[in-house]
Amino acid sequence: LVMRHKRFAHTREVLLRALAQRDRGSLRTQVECVWLALGGPAALADAEALADAEAYLELLEELDEGGALLSVTDLEQRLAKLFARPDPEADEGLQLMTIHKAKGLEFDVVILPGLAAATRVDDLDLLVWLERPRAERDADILLAPLDAPGQDHQDPLYAWVRLLRKEQARLEQARLLYVAVTRAREQLHLLGVATVKEQEGRREAAEPRRGSLLALLWPAVKDEFERSLAADAMPAAAGQERRATGFTRLRPDWSIPAPGGSVRWAGSTVLASEEVPEFEWVGETLRHVGTVVHRMLQRIADEGVEHWDEARLQRASSTLRQLLAQAGVPEVELDGATRDVAQAVRNCLGDAKGRWLLTAHPEARSEYALSLLEDGRLKTGIIDRSFVDEDGVRWIVDYKTSRHSGADMEAFLEQERLRYAPQLERYASLMQGLGTPRVKVALYFPLLQRFVPWEPHGPEP
Repeated sequence: LVMRHKRFAHTREVLLRALAQRDRGSLRTQVECVWLALGGPAALADAEALADAEAYLELLEELDEGGALLSVTDLEQRLAKLFARPDPEADEGLQLMTIHKAKGLEFDVVILPGLAAATRVDDLDLLVWLERPRAERDADILLAPLDAPGQDHQDPLYAWVRLLRKEQARLEQARLLYVAVTRAREQLHLLGVATVKEQEGRREAAEPRRGSLLALLWPAVKDEFERSLAADAMPAAAGQERRATGFTRLRPDWSIPAPGGSVRWAGSTVLASEEVPEFEWVGETLRHVGTVVHRMLQRIADEGVEHWDEARLQRASSTLRQLLAQAGVPEVELDGATRDVAQAVRNCLGDAKGRWLLTAHPEARSEYALSLLEDGRLKTGIIDRSFVDEDGVRWIVDYKTSRHSGADMEAFLEQERLRYAPQLERYASLMQGLGTPRVKVALYFPLLQRFVPWEPHGPEP
């Protein structure tokens, strides 16, 4: 029909193009591309329908074997068990519960699905019993055992007790059904399925399975099923075309939306990171020492500086060595690197400024990740320590594990300040943009026990 009818010219073109490229991509990709080209999403009514379409495509992806579907039967069987997902736009007004849980409650609308489902067949128990009240506090208990295998008859008492128990179960089902249908204040929807049987050339609805709620309702709803079956069998009136339900037509003037503009990506820049040693002969060990020092200072700040002392640091020595080994420090350098990390942490804990940095403060954060969009480029970085002090000043602190063994310590510290000032002042600008009125930045050198603070755009007096 699609290939012959002129009204489906666009559909025919899409299908022919899809068939020509059917060997490209996965099964899901092939079907999804055709669906998109035909305007499938435009025919969906809401987000729930889109979720259903996604569930179907995911099923195709599961059944994909090299870009093909090996068995249509498998697809049909899986589709029979593929249920719609919850409505993503539904509010809390929709509740799913058992009949027992609904007892005592009322709802504007009640929907009872699966009425044709029956409980499992009652197996023959080895022993059946029934309690029959006799007096105010007394009761008779009827016990009946199952006959031995091979006998051609059933014990009358056993059969009678089982019959009474079945009647009790039927009455209990009727009570549950009454509870369910009386929960509705305005609307009640009963959903059930009946099979169709052929008898003497006439089609009629078969009685539901015993033990189902629909079987209890059957005397009242049988005529509804018969009328629906008769209407389905009636031929269409002259000149009247019977249309299949469940299809949505797009508007005649509909066309595929034009794609959006190309995405322009200017790349990203790292604002700050652990510095790589300037001299190649130093190797990677110094950088790994700095990384582990950062991790330990973050841990101390998170747990509380008051919980760390020399004994605790000694117990953590093996942990430091393991962290350095995991970072890639060679075996021959592990001992020295472990001593450096321990010394940096020990210096920080023994220094008044170091302990002040690690002490709990308002809005304190360690390893604070930030991103900044500047001149169309995304710039990212991590602040080692940030908090607000008692004067309302936001501090941005960067730890540096640099060493200095020569004279003129002040000149070295000033050189380091000038070196890292641009990145720290970018952080300060970002914090000010987030509403922080006053920001100070600082470098802290644990191995040197030196604290170098300044206000952005100029050293502190």
